Amino acid sequence: MAVFLRFRDQFLISKKGFHLGLLLLLSAPTYADDLLERTNSNLDYLRQQVINQPEKGLIDIPASERVIGELSQVLDGYDLELHDQILLRTVRALSLKNINMLRLNSLQKVDLAQAELAIADIDFVSKKSDSADLLYAAGHISMHLLDYPVQAYQYWQQCAESGHAGCMNILAAHRFTGENGLAVDVEQSIYWHQQVYKTGTEYICAGVFSAIALGELAHFYSELDTGGNWTQWLEKRDLLLDDLISKGHDENICQLGVHYARDFVLQHRLSEDNIATLDLAIKLMAEDSEKQVLEVIKQGKELSTVIPYLSSIEYPEEQCSLTLSLLLYAKYDGQQKAVQDLTDYMTSLSMEYCAWEFALIERMQTSGRWH
Repeated sequence: MAVFLRFRDQFLISKKGFHLGLLLLLSAPTYADDLLERTNSNLDYLRQQVINQPEKGLIDIPASERVIGELSQVLDGYDLELHDQILLRTVRALSLKNINMLRLNSLQKVDLAQAELAIADIDFVSKKSDSADLLYAAGHISMHLLDYPVQAYQYWQQCAESGHAGCMNILAAHRFTGENGLAVDVEQSIYWHQQVYKTGTEYICAGVFSAIALGELAHFYSELDTGGNWTQWLEKRDLLLDDLISKGHDENICQLGVHYARDFVLQHRLSEDNIATLDLAIKLMAEDSEKQVLEVIKQGKELSTVIPYLSSIEYPEEQCSLTLSLLLYAKYDGQQKAVQDLTDYMTSLSMEYCAWEFALIERMQTSGRWH
């Protein structure tokens, strides 16, 4: 019986189990051994150089495609045990995904045939085994490589229902923002955020971020039943952070500088200004331009002056978050010129990175709370 083994975190096939067909094993055992060794070498190469490559830009696409071609010959040319087929198809699918995501991010042409082959492999594997991580990958292949959002959300819905935090998080966010044409369903957004929160620290910061999202929803829309009010969700967030720190993680493992900045702004709305919260946000900010944005608040300067600092922030997600925080602070502080300037700046930012912020604003506007 053919069996693939994990040995020292490597995908490997056991020598005694590699089933190439009776005639081949009888007539050419040396060739069978050579093919076994070569296949294991190819699996290890793809694991290290493509699937788990930390610097995705360093993937050697021609070399990787040659290795994938050899795996495909084994899959197509030999009668493999099911477990062996599952492993080869899994490695091939994830490798083709990463190769074509690199192409996409490098503004090269995506190989659609490869993307469709990866989907076919994942469909095969998902029918035979527990494959939540693969369904998560299939969603990204469908969304980004095949431009097929309906299919992407089908995969993500399926793996969310199996408890995959990444898929649950996507549905939690997109059911609120309505990204990619997905129907907005705030109750579903809350439900999936609650499910992510329940994973605790199993997925490091995923539970923390869902606690933050639920807290914001509770703050801005008190009629929604999120399972707690804003203060309670902050306490739950902090308990998860304490748990992470107790397990040896750095205090800034979740990089919450922008979220502490939002905390300070919402405290200001409630006339509960806590300078310690603002100082913590400044301390945890990664970029000098982010720190300068918050120093403008701390020093009581006109908030319109922050726009050059906002524009120089490297990470667009943090740029979006801080811009909304500054806009809210200006509204709560009655700085009308800053409100207009920051509103104009906010509209220039990309929906791709600011979907949550724009959705928060839109819901406040339609409910008459944006004034």
